[in-house]
Amino acid sequence: MYSRTLIETDSDHWVIQQLGEDLVKSQEDLFGKMQWTDLQDMLLGQLFDRGVTKQDLENTLRQVPMAYEVDQLFSKVITNPGQFDEQGRLHVSRFHGLDLEPHGCANPCQPNLCKGRELQKLIDAQPWDQIVYMGDSTNDFCPSTRLRPHDLVLARAELLLEKAIKAQPELVRANVTYWKSAHDVLQACHGIFNISSTKPSLSTAATTNASCNQLV
Repeated sequence: MYSRTLIETDSDHWVIQQLGEDLVKSQEDLFGKMQWTDLQDMLLGQLFDRGVTKQDLENTLRQVPMAYEVDQLFSKVITNPGQFDEQGRLHVSRFHGLDLEPHGCANPCQPNLCKGRELQKLIDAQPWDQIVYMGDSTNDFCPSTRLRPHDLVLARAELLLEKAIKAQPELVRANVTYWKSAHDVLQACHGIFNISSTKPSLSTAATTNASCNQLV
């Protein structure tokens, strides 16, 4: 739910566009031919071979346009693991690694991460008054099916999650709101977080009686 949801771009595309613009075509051409996480790892290796450093990557990611002030709101992030090796090359790998059994989800989840299974672990770990799930892609459909009738799915309009929900609405019990901008999300959150200010910040909305976890 990170790219095109909490930031105003796609983080994978952003890094390549900023640090290896000529690799954008390779990224586009190989889409659907390679698993996406594996493709990003390969492209990061090519950037490293060109002399792109850890500092270059960190500086580039700091420039990602955020949707309001959301970068300090999260207590936990569940995503594909990444680490720098001794030479300074960044490696990213699948959350459900190639050496592990496939997650075997019946929903259209990507092989690298079943967000529904990880969300279910959070749901089972403690009681929640209400869960608000934001997403935009097919991989966000599975967690949407795990929610209760009084929970809320905030699905980015005109993208794959909206299409998936409308194709199988009977599988999603939660309320669904479609949004196009961060302002739409703030409006949807007004009643949930009892926001009285006419111009609230998202940090105020999201930290009132709430714990924020991020599935990427």
